[in-house]
Amino acid sequence: MNYAVYFLFLALFSIQNYSVVSAVKYDPCSTNTTLLKRGNQMVLGLAFIPGGNATYIYEYMTNRSYSLCNTSFQSKLISAYDAKIAIFNLRADRLELLSVPYASVLYSMINSSIASMSVIAFAGQIYSPPIYVASIHPNYTVGVGFATSAPLLLRFSSGNLTYMQWYDQTCTECGGRNGSLCLNSKTASVYNCATAVDNCTCVLTDGKVNASCSYTDGRFNVCSTSIYVAWSGTDSSLATFKTGPMIEKLNSYSLVSLFNKGVSYLSSWKTYVVSQANSTWSLLTTTTTTSSDLGGGFSDLG
Repeated sequence: MNYAVYFLFLALFSIQNYSVVSAVKYDPCSTNTTLLKRGNQMVLGLAFIPGGNATYIYEYMTNRSYSLCNTSFQSKLISAYDAKIAIFNLRADRLELLSVPYASVLYSMINSSIASMSVIAFAGQIYSPPIYVASIHPNYTVGVGFATSAPLLLRFSSGNLTYMQWYDQTCTECGGRNGSLCLNSKTASVYNCATAVDNCTCVLTDGKVNASCSYTDGRFNVCSTSIYVAWSGTDSSLATFKTGPMIEKLNSYSLVSLFNKGVSYLSSWKTYVVSQANSTWSLLTTTTTTSSDLGGGFSDLG
């Protein structure tokens, strides 16, 4: 196995963690979305809406010409759906992976009337159609579970942001569009594979909760959604963005799979190093039980 490929692949990404901000330092509503050059900064907002019908929300926005930066619409999302906003600082034409922890999604949707989570990307007055990243409601999404990934293409013309498009992953890896693990976001014409609900719960088969289980455990990483962002079109100097075509040409499921393998390898290597260090320390403490073993330097090991 060529692990150098994994490290090279990881180096292509800027990885940012999802967080809900209370004091906004970067504002997606005032960010520059015009005359961008490759390498320029742009702030992206992601609105996570628990319990919402994605089709209804999108129709509500388009019929009233609302964007996510409309204060009245923001108030409605917060009051009616308890929506949360995650903000990310991007660099033009850098392929970026935005991490959405599973626990954050679960805790937000757990008390909603409809157990689902949809997300809308926005910057300035430009916004994407909503897609589902989690659902246990087949009436809305056909398949159920937690989306493994969701690629987002930012489309530009001469450096001006014109559209945000979620990239369709087709669900060929999980049984097709009508499969039980395919989340259907019909408004955006996007179909994403999901991790099964049974693999994302602390509830045992007898209905009892596993007291030793925590939704922040590493084993729930497979339930988190990876949103990665690519750039398409041309910048203000008419230079062609390079990251968009990379996503369009490659199988996006395999792309995320490769990244996850790289992360898994790094995690395994870290575990190995820690294990070796612990073994060495254990041997050291065993062989230095008297002060004479190492000249008295390690006699008091606490």
